[in-house]
Amino acid sequence: LFSHSLPLLSYSLSFFTRAEWPCSNCERPYDPAVIEHTLVDTVQKFSTNFLLQDLVCVKCHGVKEANLASYCKCAGRFTHTISPEMFAGKMKTFRNIAKHYRMELLSEIMDWIAQQNPQLRIA
Repeated sequence: LFSHSLPLLSYSLSFFTRAEWPCSNCERPYDPAVIEHTLVDTVQKFSTNFLLQDLVCVKCHGVKEANLASYCKCAGRFTHTISPEMFAGKMKTFRNIAKHYRMELLSEIMDWIAQQNPQLRIA
């Protein structure tokens, strides 16, 4: 373990271009397992947010209230707040990180998400 706390990761690819990830305060390397588990946690939270998101009307931007309604009260259609394309793009990024840095747990989770959602073309 290490004596410093892991800051929130920015998830920009520039962070992942180094072979070792030293702490900016003490210069000791971060534990790769902690980084991998943080990424796994982020994937799980983002996936949950995508699945449980509200649908909004494209016309009036109101949130869908009735589960069975096909159209909004204003006659607009409903759409996602997080687009499937945005979700797929983020999942591809996490998948690439997992492969590049040989993060087995993250890679397994990304394979499962890709298998369960072939329409997203994450693979």
